[in-house]
Amino acid sequence: MSFITGDAAKQRLIPLLLLGALLLLPLAGHGQEAAPPEQGEPAAAGDASAPGTAAEAPPPLELEPLSSPPAAASVSSAAVEDVPNDNGQALGVSFDWAEPAAEGVTVSVELKPDSAILEEFKLSDAEQARLDSAREKLKSDLGSLIADRDAKALEVAAADEARTAAKNVITQTKDYAGLAELERAYWKAKSEMDSLQDRIDGVQNRFAARGGRKLLEKQRKYEYLSAALAAEWLPTDIAGVPAAEVDSRGAHAPLYGREPDNAEQPWLMVSQILAPLPEALAAQAEELHSSYGEDLAPGIPFPLKNGQQYQVRLAFSGPEGSSPALVDAGPGTPRQSFFKSTLASHFIIATLYALIILSAIMLARRNPNLFIRRIAGLEAVDEAIGRATEMGKPVLYLNGMDALSELSTLSAINILGRVSRRIADFDSDLLVPCRDPVVFSVAQEVVKQGYAEQGRPDAFRASNIYFVTDDQFSYTASVCAIMIRERPAANFFMGYYYAESLLLAETGASTGAIQIAGTDSPNQLPFFITTCDYTLIGEELYAASAYLSREPLLLGSLKGQDVGKALMMLLILLQTILFVAQFATGNAAGEPWDWLVKMVEPL
Repeated sequence: MSFITGDAAKQRLIPLLLLGALLLLPLAGHGQEAAPPEQGEPAAAGDASAPGTAAEAPPPLELEPLSSPPAAASVSSAAVEDVPNDNGQALGVSFDWAEPAAEGVTVSVELKPDSAILEEFKLSDAEQARLDSAREKLKSDLGSLIADRDAKALEVAAADEARTAAKNVITQTKDYAGLAELERAYWKAKSEMDSLQDRIDGVQNRFAARGGRKLLEKQRKYEYLSAALAAEWLPTDIAGVPAAEVDSRGAHAPLYGREPDNAEQPWLMVSQILAPLPEALAAQAEELHSSYGEDLAPGIPFPLKNGQQYQVRLAFSGPEGSSPALVDAGPGTPRQSFFKSTLASHFIIATLYALIILSAIMLARRNPNLFIRRIAGLEAVDEAIGRATEMGKPVLYLNGMDALSELSTLSAINILGRVSRRIADFDSDLLVPCRDPVVFSVAQEVVKQGYAEQGRPDAFRASNIYFVTDDQFSYTASVCAIMIRERPAANFFMGYYYAESLLLAETGASTGAIQIAGTDSPNQLPFFITTCDYTLIGEELYAASAYLSREPLLLGSLKGQDVGKALMMLLILLQTILFVAQFATGNAAGEPWDWLVKMVEPL
């Protein structure tokens, strides 16, 4: 019986009359009132007859409770906004409850994009022809491999089940007969299945190499999204959220970089739409699997597109079987923010850092003799080169094992330029065997320039800076042979090193050379510290250029970085104190300094 359509008076009168007639039927059959239940004894449900009567009254009509949908009027307003500080791939949806949400109500967000979104995934005629050709080749190459693999998988499952059952029997009876045969059958079937899978993977890899995989994924996205757009409204990643669990705007304060207005307002963030598996493709799923080895996804997520307009609505669902109440939230367009306020602390600290470094550079130009902590390894450079000159032996310099793109290698090249100038002054020989061809070319030019700057271009020997090999241990063996054969008086190990560090340093130590190492590899530092006379640890390698040259630009940068690090240490210490104060005083004491806590916290 419907309570929803028809005249209001009839809606109430007709069911009441029917219910009354049903209740009066037992009284009409017996002609007497029903005896009331005895005190303390509940009346039986549906028992309206007098005690002692033989006839049993029929049960009353049970009416199903009406499950009404949550009224749309329970939401007073809804609005869409760009999510601040995003990458242009999200929308915020806010709304207000006119009355508290009923228990069991869930909230979903649905979007209706413009059909122009399909153009991004539509294949051109040439792409479609290339895909069709690649898929035909794929189907031909696979042949019956998929079917054979699936059949073999069933055989493996059966063999595994048989051996498991046998193991359970053995546990009880201690009878090991037949288990070895079952194990052999299982592993044989599994090996054959793995072999078939390897062949399938090879065919699929060739299909991907021909560009088929990328084109197929693009086509599938087009088919999923095209079928979904036929239903107009698409589900999103916000689906079936219980009303009690809807986030507030204040819970997303990090997006704003501050405490937003209306912090208690319900607020949802949508970042993608979901396109379910189309029915047309679902009907082909078995054939696609057996012929092409393609397993269809139950749905494909599509991130919201920057600058694309979407219609947005909220769906409030109540108990099962009720229709959702729909509330239009209006159109929204995700847009990328020009300035991300969540990174405001990074901007402030980077600006402060830059100002400190610029100030230090200006100070270094006025006073080139700025104090820098003494680095023993760099103080010993002149001593090592002087010893080589006195003994008439060469200096060996290594730039590490990494490419020129690594910071440690660049630092090693910078130090090589300073060392080459001192060697030109002392008129010693310099050997620079290189592992990387690019590093070799740059090192050769740096050394040549160093000799020229000291007025000794004629003393430069290009043959002393050479490429050896890019193989790690072949290069190591070659350098060790140079140490033993040439007996250099000083060895410089600058840059990044791996497992060869101890081999190089031990060989150099065995020849009696002064050894100066510098690396930012924490794993190799113990070996250099143990076997070398001096070791530059970590950032000392980067500071070496400024230390040796005393150039204002390098010197100011180094000094400014030290001041900036001290400032960061101070900020972290202050933040720690404020956190402790907030915890100890119930957050009251630290509130005036929240801005400082929030500025340092993202770092």
